[in-house]
Amino acid sequence: MARICDGGQLMKVSMRGFVLLVTLVFLQVFIMTGLFALLQVSLVFKKNFHLWLGEEGRRTAIMLLHDVERQVEMHLPECMVTVIAATDLSARQIGWWRQNSCEIATDAGEYHYVVEALGIDACALVKDDKNNSLAADYYRVTLLALPGDIKGARILLQGTVIKAAHTMLACNDSPHYVNLGRQMLREI
Repeated sequence: MARICDGGQLMKVSMRGFVLLVTLVFLQVFIMTGLFALLQVSLVFKKNFHLWLGEEGRRTAIMLLHDVERQVEMHLPECMVTVIAATDLSARQIGWWRQNSCEIATDAGEYHYVVEALGIDACALVKDDKNNSLAADYYRVTLLALPGDIKGARILLQGTVIKAAHTMLACNDSPHYVNLGRQMLREI
């Protein structure tokens, strides 16, 4: 014999289905929120890693620039160029650098540098090893760094160096003393 269900039992059965549906929807929303949060954390890690690689490349470039500046203080390298504006140097293609600069061989990437003679300042005096006062001879060293870790990265650093000139010129103004070595460092 068939039983006829009253409205109360039918309501309980349909409420169970509705509660199950709402629970599944909330579960999916919770999972999607968790996945979104994990994606955001992953992006932050990737961004920070990229920034860290950039800082490592910059630090390596600064160390190599310091080494080149030390070489310039001792003797002039063969990669001298005429004075070029910083904006022009930053616009030069890698082919120009490969043809006109000295290359530093490292496993960390590709590094090129040029040295520009800025001239002698007769009024700027430096002390040499024998405590003689000599005129200051200014040079600008520009280093192009192409770190291998970061595709497309390009770091361009410039430093100005003073070394003792072995010629004395007449000073038309009041003489002043300057220190040997690096005077300025900038990133272009």
